[in-house]
Amino acid sequence: MRLSENDNKLFFKLHPAYLFYANSILQLFPDVTKLENFSELSFHDKSDIRNAAINNPDILKSFVKENPFGFDKVELEIVNSWQYAVPGSFYLMRYEKDHALFMDTDTVPKVYAVTSLNKPLTDIMGDVLPIYLKTVLMPFKNHIIYDGFIFTYPVIFDETVEQELHADLDNFLSSHGMIRSLPFIGESRNQSDEEKLTYYLRSHWNRDVYKKDISCLLQNNRTLTKLYYELNGKLDARDAQIYFRKIGIQDIWCAVLDGQILTTAKKREGVLDTLKAILPKNRKHYPFIFHFKN
Repeated sequence: MRLSENDNKLFFKLHPAYLFYANSILQLFPDVTKLENFSELSFHDKSDIRNAAINNPDILKSFVKENPFGFDKVELEIVNSWQYAVPGSFYLMRYEKDHALFMDTDTVPKVYAVTSLNKPLTDIMGDVLPIYLKTVLMPFKNHIIYDGFIFTYPVIFDETVEQELHADLDNFLSSHGMIRSLPFIGESRNQSDEEKLTYYLRSHWNRDVYKKDISCLLQNNRTLTKLYYELNGKLDARDAQIYFRKIGIQDIWCAVLDGQILTTAKKREGVLDTLKAILPKNRKHYPFIFHFKN
């Protein structure tokens, strides 16, 4: 699950040199004038340089063209391949014999077979999966590796979210298999706004993570309003059902809106009558109505 000793040494020869060069262009840390000084920077300072380099792809092109460290042809080809790096958020889903499975957070997730560097990922990340993290995946010879910078977040996934994540994992693996090299050349298509919104609101976790994306979608496409309240209402209904079970309610009709229980009744007609009486006409179609029976 990790690079060979020689490949690991090669990566830590090439990547720090590239980041040192990037810093010399960007001048984030102007006092770093030698590669030895770069190695003394903190992990977070180095990651700041990495982030800035990712956002300035022309630096990589200049590095390959100038070859300031006199790398040979093979070494330059490795560095040049980093133009296909994949920065972003991922779920570490599974450990396998030769790699770990990283699934990205796109609306149609992709799954990457990732090889570790000098330590097995199990030693670094632990055994409790899935793990939500941010890193940069990059090609290295015939492997996909991460770039040495991984930031994890203390997220606890409930059972529903885990089931959805594993469903996404299985769907991609069954249709594409795992991605073993970059760039990934596979089937891709533009997702409709309806598909994106449905993915963003498939769970409480997604709703929190994609809060800004949801807001942008709704601002740019007013026709999504009805779908938004339907999907959001289903999530609110889950919370209401948990509450009903907790207090011992057995059979009830309920209407929810924006995280609030608006009204309840023994029959659907009672809920509809109350909504008609209390809601303005322009919002009468927004509540989500459901029947709870314990």
